[in-house]
Amino acid sequence: MSCSKEGIVFGVRVGVLVLMAVALVACVDGEPDVEATIEARVTEALIEATVEARVVEELASSGTTAPPPSGRIAFVSGRDGNWEIYVTGSGGAVTRLTNNPGVDGSPSWSPDGRRIVFHSARNGNGDIYVMNTDGSDVTRLTNNPAIDFSPAWSPDGRRITFHSLRDRNLNIYVMNTDGSNVTRLTNNPAADVFPAWSPDSRRIAFHSLRDGNEEIYVMSADGLDVTRMTNNPGFDGFPSWSPDGRQIAFHSNRGGNEEIYVIGSDVTRLTYHPGADRFPSWSPDGRWIVFTSERDRGEEVYIMKGDGSEVTRLTNHPEMDSSPSWTVEAGGTNYWVYAGLYGGFAGVASIVVVAVLVLHRRRKREKGRDGELGCGEELVGGGLGTDGV
Repeated sequence: MSCSKEGIVFGVRVGVLVLMAVALVACVDGEPDVEATIEARVTEALIEATVEARVVEELASSGTTAPPPSGRIAFVSGRDGNWEIYVTGSGGAVTRLTNNPGVDGSPSWSPDGRRIVFHSARNGNGDIYVMNTDGSDVTRLTNNPAIDFSPAWSPDGRRITFHSLRDRNLNIYVMNTDGSNVTRLTNNPAADVFPAWSPDSRRIAFHSLRDGNEEIYVMSADGLDVTRMTNNPGFDGFPSWSPDGRQIAFHSNRGGNEEIYVIGSDVTRLTYHPGADRFPSWSPDGRWIVFTSERDRGEEVYIMKGDGSEVTRLTNHPEMDSSPSWTVEAGGTNYWVYAGLYGGFAGVASIVVVAVLVLHRRRKREKGRDGELGCGEELVGGGLGTDGV
């Protein structure tokens, strides 16, 4: 998570609101009209805070006012004669991160944007590796004769999930970020592949052939509570969870062509183009989706808004670019995060203000008119500790 000036201002404003309320209530001499005035002003301020939080949230969902998200996109390409991992930077510059005769693919960012986990055949077998975002410090995490593929870093930064043939069938596994404690999550004769974490790291989406057709499923992070999310004769696969946890993007040929869809309250189609659209991945702020498409002949990387509008091409190379993954840039703005934080601050502020008002009234009743607290006397004394307000 990164902080911006707007986020800091939000927190400071609500903090000042709480301090003002405490100071004002501490100086009240018990006059009903003064108390009523304070309550009214505090209520107005809290309503304003809640409204502003809602505005920030709408920026995240509407995409009409907030600027396009910053960040970097990792992807796989054969543009230098071998399948390697690249990353986009400022101004559209593309940097190669890996340089090995073995195939490198399926990049997934760590939550802090400092590391990338990926799969590679550089040692003659498909295993999971991790590296810094400049391609340095490559570390092998798995070492198994079977193929380990398609890793995904959990949003809480603690685990990596992947699919593997290590038990003679394609199933989903999870491990610590250092490669230890490998645990099998699914155990089904059909293939379970391409896992994707929910933003709270409590669930994993994947696609599977377990019911005779490739569909999207969701399970808890321990492999239990498997739920089927799609049911269509066409192919549904490669799920990607939105940062707010409300939608899952995927690609499907259910309409006769490979297109991008999202599962929310219903299944919604986002792209309509004769060229195949595949491999969706959400931007960290939840407003954009990066994907690959063959709409301009070769397979290239594109972005679009979460409603399918404003499709923009990012790469342009004769060789195929594929498997994009997005991370927030240092200093980037995640409007969903700030809406949540600000709403939380407003909620805490309201609780504190109400508690102070209740405490003041209790103290006033205990002391009576002859023992009123003066401004500057200790407000809480021993009453809070003994009564537990």
